[in-house]
Amino acid sequence: MHSKGGRSPSRDIEDDVLVAAAVHDAIKPKAGAVSGTPEVVHTVTELRQRYEAAQYLAAVVEFSGEAIISSTLDGTITSWNPAAARLYGYSSEEIIGTSVVLLSAEDRTGEAAAVLAQVGAGQSVVNFERVERRKDGTFFTVMLTVSPICDSDGTVVGLSEIVCDATEARQAAQNARSLVAAEDLVRTVMASASFGIALAGLDGSFRVVNRAMCDLLGYDVAYFLAHKLPDFVPPTDVEEAIRARARTIAGESNGGTETLLLLRADGATVWVRRLTVLIRDADGQPNLLMVQVEDITAERQAQEALTYQALHDPLTGLHNRAWILDMLALDLRAAKRLGTSVGALLVDLDNFKVVNESL
Repeated sequence: MHSKGGRSPSRDIEDDVLVAAAVHDAIKPKAGAVSGTPEVVHTVTELRQRYEAAQYLAAVVEFSGEAIISSTLDGTITSWNPAAARLYGYSSEEIIGTSVVLLSAEDRTGEAAAVLAQVGAGQSVVNFERVERRKDGTFFTVMLTVSPICDSDGTVVGLSEIVCDATEARQAAQNARSLVAAEDLVRTVMASASFGIALAGLDGSFRVVNRAMCDLLGYDVAYFLAHKLPDFVPPTDVEEAIRARARTIAGESNGGTETLLLLRADGATVWVRRLTVLIRDADGQPNLLMVQVEDITAERQAQEALTYQALHDPLTGLHNRAWILDMLALDLRAAKRLGTSVGALLVDLDNFKVVNESL
């Protein structure tokens, strides 16, 4: 006899013997029946179909990714599929014939007895969460669905359990709650921040902006969402803004700060200190840009004023001695490098000291 579908010859022989026995019983002459009638043929076909259905069901249980266990009404385990062996650590040889209470935590045995009683009364238990114990003594959370097994008369003769490891599901739920909490925190920070914050796509289109950003540039949220980052810089700075965004996406300047001139809705300009951070998705791929901008117009004006005062005469507005010495040092270094000379012309104004000191 040849092997079918990769099964062993001995398994095929067992199947054929079982079918032959069923056929033999089916074709026994019954009182008042005529041998060879269509009723006998129909009975044989039906038996074969039932047998094949049972074999299919057995294959489903065998290769299921979920633990499937059956037991008697008193909790004695009668079947144990490979997924159950992987989940609990017990082989079928070790566990069959023992009580399902063995799988319970010591303080949860009463819970197992209650489930047995409920299902024994013909009621299913669906998605029941409980803590169970593996062979190595570790505990883990499972989700149980327990159903009664009935005979042809409808009498409950056993139980069938489908067991799912709920550890990953609980962790996923915890992660989801943490994500929601993080999103709430981000929204709170964005709403209360005194500096502008925006989330933008990799193409520069705005996704979220906070109130401080709107107040800084004088636009409402709808205007931001309809425009992109380069639309808010002077035309002469657009190309550099696009290059800076490309460098951030490429990871060349992630987290660096820079000063930038932005255009307000009223036509004025404002100097900002910008921080751009690249946000990646769960797969590590670039996903969003978080942009923070802080108004430094007053700071920059103060720096420019100090620089001007340091290099200009307060009375005439002309460059002062410090500026002249700086320029002369630069020219002398250039002349030395190029092998040329530098000429300096000093013009003195008679009695200008009196004017300068008096004013």
